Amino acid sequence: MNLLTYLDKENLDRRLYTYSKINSAITYRTTKNIYPLFAESYLEFDALHQRQFNTDVTFLETQPLSVYWKDEKGNDHRYSPDIFTEDKDGNILIEEVKPFEKYDTKKNRKKFEQIGEAFEDEGAKFSVITEQEIYRGHNTDNFHLLHRYLGKSIDSNTVEVIKKQAANEMSLGQYFELSSDLHISPDNIYKMLATHQLTIDFIEPIRNTIIVNKEAV
Repeated sequence: MNLLTYLDKENLDRRLYTYSKINSAITYRTTKNIYPLFAESYLEFDALHQRQFNTDVTFLETQPLSVYWKDEKGNDHRYSPDIFTEDKDGNILIEEVKPFEKYDTKKNRKKFEQIGEAFEDEGAKFSVITEQEIYRGHNTDNFHLLHRYLGKSIDSNTVEVIKKQAANEMSLGQYFELSSDLHISPDNIYKMLATHQLTIDFIEPIRNTIIVNKEAV
């Protein structure tokens, strides 16, 4: 079966929910899948944060499928990657999350090179990500803060009022002042940040001086 045919979104939604998660330990709540996801490590959990808050990513899944790859001796091996993403342009990326010290060996680099070739044969792009790509500045602290606001409702009229009153670029402190003037809970600002209705540079720490941008109203 062609991999890209198998990775149809409806196939994923129907079939992956029953995929074996025996080794999974951490449940991850996302708005980019109708089901909760599962991470096998905190490193993988934080990688999911990165993709949840990436505005280009539209679909997210964990351990979505398996692929068979051959080692140098011609032996077949089965491999299941950690993360599957699809972006707004329909591009598919399959990723392995691995601590750098475990990835950075001659044996493992060769192994994942061969796995990448197996995915390439099926028309999919594969990469290995480590803590070096995941942890940048204060991004993880910011993701953990905003993740608490995912799924919390915000009235569309409230969003419209905030955006109409706000300048295209303001500090977070100015947004809090605006919410006070409008008699709106400041939690709504966090909700808008969590759902990409307002944007920040995630590398910078979330504090009153951070610059917040909005889309044109």
